[in-house]
Amino acid sequence: MIPDMLARNPDDGNELMASNPPMPAARIPIAVVDTLLQEEARKQRGSSVLVHRDEIIDGRTRICGYRFRTVPMAASVPPSPIVRVNALAADHLAKFALHRTALVMLGVDEWRAADFRQFATPNMVFQVDLPPPDGDIASWRAGLADIKASGAKVALAHDVDAPPFAEALDLADVVCLRPAVHSGEDLARLIGSLRSRHPELAFVADGIETWAEYEACLELGIQYCLGSFATTAHDAGQAPHHIVLDNVLNNRLVQFSWYRVFECGNEAIDRDHQTLFAMANDLLNAIISGKPVGELKNMVVLLAHEAAQHFRREEAILAAAGYAHVAEHARIHRDLADKAAALLREFEAGSVEIGHVFQFLANDIIVKHMLGADREFFPIFQPGGAALPAEGGEPPSARRSS
Repeated sequence: MIPDMLARNPDDGNELMASNPPMPAARIPIAVVDTLLQEEARKQRGSSVLVHRDEIIDGRTRICGYRFRTVPMAASVPPSPIVRVNALAADHLAKFALHRTALVMLGVDEWRAADFRQFATPNMVFQVDLPPPDGDIASWRAGLADIKASGAKVALAHDVDAPPFAEALDLADVVCLRPAVHSGEDLARLIGSLRSRHPELAFVADGIETWAEYEACLELGIQYCLGSFATTAHDAGQAPHHIVLDNVLNNRLVQFSWYRVFECGNEAIDRDHQTLFAMANDLLNAIISGKPVGELKNMVVLLAHEAAQHFRREEAILAAAGYAHVAEHARIHRDLADKAAALLREFEAGSVEIGHVFQFLANDIIVKHMLGADREFFPIFQPGGAALPAEGGEPPSARRSS
């Protein structure tokens, strides 16, 4: 079971975003907006926004929650507070926040203009905008106090040029930082100063793009990171805490490594995904070692067959779990299977090379689908989601596989 930022970690005994330091390092994660989310937003009655979930990754490379962002689907005008609330409600934020960390950015005026209070739980973190220079600081502080009184937590974005930040730290549970705007020395000094005065604060780093930046954040005591780093290639010179998805783009053939952040929480699906990883690596090793074309062909056919079988098993599990977008997900599977079949025919005819086939299997099926589109159903297999059906209808495990 993946612990969230506001619950005890059963593995190490530390509490995340709790009142007693030290707090474990964490990391933050990936933003995937694909056709599934867009389709969901279009189905929301009267909604003009889509809800974009950014993964929050902890220091042990696990998804510990999501930042929920409401993004206009067409117009550049920001959605109204009521439209935002309706979109978040349609995305089942209230249910999600009962069990896992959810982060939503908003202003005090938005809090007062719409019923964001319906989402308030101890796992709900509202990152509140700082007031303008000529704003009413007393009214703004009163808004922060009201958010805390609702049972939610308050996060503030650090701004060295905004005096209200320092004046409101007594009401904050979380500080959000953008390391890119600081030197390493300045960032270390800032975190040390804030922690010495407010040891209960948790720290989130946003905009992290590389594994080197992520590791640097952990070294500085930042517990959580948000950014695109978790889907990037891992360079050889970076530190070992990583999710190595070695780059298969740009015609590079490299091995896959499996890490816990790739797990969705359903043992059958995770087992299938690991099997496909291993088969892809076996195929790559065979290509590199110069195995005969006939043997490579057999391995490609077997891998494609296993992927098709996995798609069917996954669809059955998602349907049993009540996943709302199983039909759309099945359509994506069919498109991938059709493309794979066409590519295999071209390979058999000698019109494409084995490397091209591997790139499709690695890039389109593993990278873009298994580690991309599949992430949209992860929440239903994690605390607060739908029931976890196991193969054969057996009761699901209460813990995620290691």
